[in-house]
Amino acid sequence: KVVKQDRPKGIAHVYLFTPGSSLDADHSVNQQIKNADLWQHQKDVFLSVTPSGTSSAKVTSDTVSALQLASGKLEKSLSDPAREPSSVASADDMPPPLPLSKTGELMDVYVSVACHPGHFIVQPWKELHNLEALMEEMILYYSTTEKKPLSIGKNKLYAAKIGNQWYRVIIKGILKNGFLSVYEVDYGKHEFVRTEKVQPLTDTFRKLPFQAITAQLAG
Repeated sequence: KVVKQDRPKGIAHVYLFTPGSSLDADHSVNQQIKNADLWQHQKDVFLSVTPSGTSSAKVTSDTVSALQLASGKLEKSLSDPAREPSSVASADDMPPPLPLSKTGELMDVYVSVACHPGHFIVQPWKELHNLEALMEEMILYYSTTEKKPLSIGKNKLYAAKIGNQWYRVIIKGILKNGFLSVYEVDYGKHEFVRTEKVQPLTDTFRKLPFQAITAQLAG
C-alpha cells in the first residue's frame, strides 16, 4: 500500500502485506517487524531472490523510485544503496515512467531484493510477464548478433550479460582491471561485469519501463 512518495530521494514508503493477510496496518509486515524488534537487530540482513519463485507480497508503498519519475533521472549511487544512479545522459534515451498505484492504493508486488526494512526493491507483479518476455528476447537477440565495439560511458544505459542472462543496466563505474560496476534497472541489484560483456541497448529494449522500485517500510 502506497502511503507516501518521496520524489527527491526516489523512495516509496509502503505498508507491506503477505498474500491472504488482512490489509489492516496492525497486520502488516511493518508492524510484525516493529513488534519483533528486527529493525534494531538485523539491519545488515541481505536477501536476494529471483522471480522464478512463487512468493509475492502486497505492498502499501509510500515512496516512488526515482526510476519512475518523468525526468528519467536515476537517484541511487553505488556507495549509497538507498539511492539509484545519480543521473543519465539524456531522458530521451530512457523508457517511459512506470505507472504506479496512487498514494493510499494497493498494488501487488514481488520483492526482488531486501537489504533491510529501510531499503528493498519491489517489482510490479502484473508486469513480471512482460519483463520475462523482454529477457527472453534479449537472450535471442544478443546471442545471434555480432558483438559491436563501443565506447562505454558512466550513467548510460546498456545491455550486460550476467551469468547466462542479459540485463538492462546503468554503468556506475569503470574500473582499471577491465571490469564495470553496473546497476540492474529491472532488478535493483549492483553487479560487476567485464567490459566485453556489455553491448548497446537497442531501442526495441528501451520501451518497457524500468521495473525496479526502491522502497522502505512506512512507520
